[in-house]
Amino acid sequence: MLFEVEPELGGKLIVASGPEFKKDLQRFLDYLKQQVPKAGVEVRINTPATPELISDTNPDVLIVVTGARPVAAEDRGIAGSGAMQTMDILMGGEIPGETLIVVGGGYLGCETALYLAQ
Repeated sequence: MLFEVEPELGGKLIVASGPEFKKDLQRFLDYLKQQVPKAGVEVRINTPATPELISDTNPDVLIVVTGARPVAAEDRGIAGSGAMQTMDILMGGEIPGETLIVVGGGYLGCETALYLAQ
């Protein structure tokens, strides 16, 4: 049984597959979403795994998968600067301005910069 607090499966892959140049990832995500029920997994979306629900379900094993958590701008001392989260940008959020700075040159930073440049 799979409990998903969000209204659909996919987690951060939904965000990651947003840019046009990552449509292959979207096809992969669609494939995974089809395979879960085919494998016989019961999926409950919009369902937080509360202690009561877990107790009522009485599983033999509980696997907790919490996903990725972005670092907030405030945690970096950049509060009040119009900072945005990468996932908001990649999901098509409105960019409030024209002069942009991407902080972080790792994979996600480079991908975000490429997305914005396009």
